[in-house]
Amino acid sequence: MTGTVNSNLEATVTVNVLLPSGAAVSLEAVIDTGFNGFLTLPADEIARLELPAIGFVDAVLGDGSEVELATFRARLAWEGQSRDVNILEAEGGPLLGAGLLADCELTVLFVANGRVSIVPSAAAS
Repeated sequence: MTGTVNSNLEATVTVNVLLPSGAAVSLEAVIDTGFNGFLTLPADEIARLELPAIGFVDAVLGDGSEVELATFRARLAWEGQSRDVNILEAEGGPLLGAGLLADCELTVLFVANGRVSIVPSAAAS
């Protein structure tokens, strides 16, 4: 999987959410290695995708504050397979967390339009 570094020096990749109809919706997500979950999406995106709610989770934000976030279930196309993941509702753009990067190697050239690469780790094989 490849992506690019945007003008804000954020590493981004396209994530494909698989709908029950079989259609895929592509979303550009910023990689956030400080987030150990899978993916965050804002409420309007969750509503548009009609993701089923599964509950709430307590989370600690980057500034140390604690919040309760709604959690939803989605199926993603990831590394050539479909993968069920929990998505947290959080305002701002989509964030891809370390949960999706487990057993992968992430390489980023941190310049505008730099290359982002996510590949399964040889150690995970």
